[in-house]
Amino acid sequence: MVVAATRGAQTALKADQKELKARASAVAKREGKVDSRESDVADREAAVEAEAEAAAGIAGGGASGGDAADAADDTSEVTYYENCDAARAAGAAPVYRGDPGYASHLDRDDDGVGCE
Repeated sequence: MVVAATRGAQTALKADQKELKARASAVAKREGKVDSRESDVADREAAVEAEAEAAAGIAGGGASGGDAADAADDTSEVTYYENCDAARAAGAAPVYRGDPGYASHLDRDDDGVGCE
């Protein structure tokens, strides 16, 4: 009877070990997918930042061809609110997509209206 119980326990142990290996493999695959997605997000963020910098250069006309005062005037036209409290304090809330000061971090539900 002890031998049968031992065999049963060994069989159960082997099944548990097999399941554990399968789960570990699944976790490793998911970690790989997460790493890949993190890399994709980082690449997209870099592209968005590059586009924003390029757009700021185009919108402001860049600093080339002008003097330092012109360059200072160009940067003063950019409106940025760190958070909704800052936008409200400036009397700009709600901020609509396309308006000066609109940014995705102000629009939690991505409906085009920030600080609603």
